[in-house]
Amino acid sequence: AMSLSVLLCILGMPKLRGSFAFKLIGFLAMNNFLWFLFVATGQSMNDNHAACQLQGASLTYFPVASFLWSSATAFTIRRVLKKSVQMKQNFQEDKYLRLLVLLCQAVPIIPTVIPFGFNAYGDLGTWCWISNGNKVQTKILQLTCGYAINWISIVYCAYVYYTVNRMLQKLIAQNRRRTSGTFNTLKYYPFALILTSTFPSIERVWEIFGEPPYWLRLMHVLTRMLSGFIDSFFFYSNPVARAELFATWTEFSLSMGWNSMAAGGDGGRVHANRRVGEDISLSGLDLKRRQQLQQKSRASDHRAATRVLSSASSAIGSPPSKIAPPMRLSM
Repeated sequence: AMSLSVLLCILGMPKLRGSFAFKLIGFLAMNNFLWFLFVATGQSMNDNHAACQLQGASLTYFPVASFLWSSATAFTIRRVLKKSVQMKQNFQEDKYLRLLVLLCQAVPIIPTVIPFGFNAYGDLGTWCWISNGNKVQTKILQLTCGYAINWISIVYCAYVYYTVNRMLQKLIAQNRRRTSGTFNTLKYYPFALILTSTFPSIERVWEIFGEPPYWLRLMHVLTRMLSGFIDSFFFYSNPVARAELFATWTEFSLSMGWNSMAAGGDGGRVHANRRVGEDISLSGLDLKRRQQLQQKSRASDHRAATRVLSSASSAIGSPPSKIAPPMRLSM
């Protein structure tokens, strides 16, 4: 559900939908959501052979795609920061995104199809996955098709964090602390892969030599289920995403005439409208939109002040004075 909320926010907000960095986050959220959607179906698909095969294939395809998108964000972070160090222009984002989509959504087809050749998809108990065949064959297919790319992605993300830290030190030495918006948006997402894949990977290796302890299985389930929550936490902690959400809510509330967004009527209004220009500037919204929001905010404040003055004048029996409309300031 958390991954779905991130995906809907990106799709529903043009400024986020048009951002290269948020497109990467959107693809990651989409694959995470579909992954856990098939996990949530649980044993309901075990009795039907075709449904069981579909669930098993999906639980191979979408996790691998998610691992690859995490690696893609790490690769993008390193590439963007490297160009900042070298003071070069940014790469062609549209062409680069098409290449990433091709790699991250097409490559997972290979490990998904391989188990079909061994008729390996079957009832694993909790859900359908690679389980048919002898024990050695099952473990080999699980490790190669389900975890090999995961481990490669973890190692690569760790390598990226090491090299990125060195690049940041170089930028600081050059007194150029400012980094690009793409880097700031994506910098935490590879860490989510490392955090959520460590215990599942340890458990799979442990199973080769013996039965894993209960606490390790528990940590496997908990960290895997936290994947969508961690990604959404990074998304909603991003100042660009928060400012865009705030701007969208402000536009909606003003269009609906909801001038009092908190208890207390006109006197208890939230100071959100007054901070529109300040917060939205973080998201890089265009100047025209900021002007429109600020004009709506000033008009709303004028109407509220007029109503307050009218109520006060009626109480003392004198006609209300007119308040001059807000001046339109050029920016």
